[in-house]
Amino acid sequence: MIKSKVFFVLPVLAIFIMFGCQYFRSDVNKYSVNVKFDGGANGEKLEAISVIIGADKFWWTSFEANEEKSVNLFSDKNAVNNLTLLFTLGGKQKTWESANFAENADYRIDLKIDSIGNITENSCRLPCP
Repeated sequence: MIKSKVFFVLPVLAIFIMFGCQYFRSDVNKYSVNVKFDGGANGEKLEAISVIIGADKFWWTSFEANEEKSVNLFSDKNAVNNLTLLFTLGGKQKTWESANFAENADYRIDLKIDSIGNITENSCRLPCP
């Protein structure tokens, strides 16, 4: 009796491991966001940094020069999604928005902010090559 249960449970468990995680999070898109501040020699800090996608957002207090931080954000599927970045540099508040990302897809987004606040974006659909 126990052997028959084990032979039933193992295949079900294997199928769940292979497909279950994707099934249970099928109503959201994942965005892995990496932000790097490529500050110059003037010692300025990046402050009050917010990253927003859909209704999900994350906030950091500050970045020192050459500091890098990451966060995973999630948004509803079938929503028009773009990333909004808010930050303060040299006492000036700045805002940046990406183009819209494809619906029903996960992304990795790398943002590099230079010492004057220009942003370079590099993004790819997960899994990235």
